[in-house]
Amino acid sequence: MDVMERISTDVKKSFRIVFMNGFLQSRQPTAMIASSNAEDRAVLQLTPPGGRGEGYTLVDAGSLFPGYSLRVPRRCVKPLRAKNAADIRVYVPLFKTSTGLQAQFQTPMLINEANHRALQLDESILEGDLCRY
Repeated sequence: MDVMERISTDVKKSFRIVFMNGFLQSRQPTAMIASSNAEDRAVLQLTPPGGRGEGYTLVDAGSLFPGYSLRVPRRCVKPLRAKNAADIRVYVPLFKTSTGLQAQFQTPMLINEANHRALQLDESILEGDLCRY
């Protein structure tokens, strides 16, 4: 199943995610409602609580590029309170452009699926670390 088919499937599961360092331009802790297909969490639809404001689509980076890995300093991962690395998934925002869809790998998002805590990373955090795909 390709990414476009996943986006168009029925959304069946919703949960609250808190971005500990803010979401996109906000730098304050931000809660969002994440919705996904219950069997396949490769695509998340994010909307603000109450449904007011713009929605966003996140795609599991490993689904776009099998074998994708990301090195992140340990200090950046601590707020996620993950018990192990398997709890954390890397998502990237997906945007529509005039030529199709574009994934933005410059601002990956780490989501701890066990406790629904998240962090958005930026170039300043990833500077000196390697993104491999």
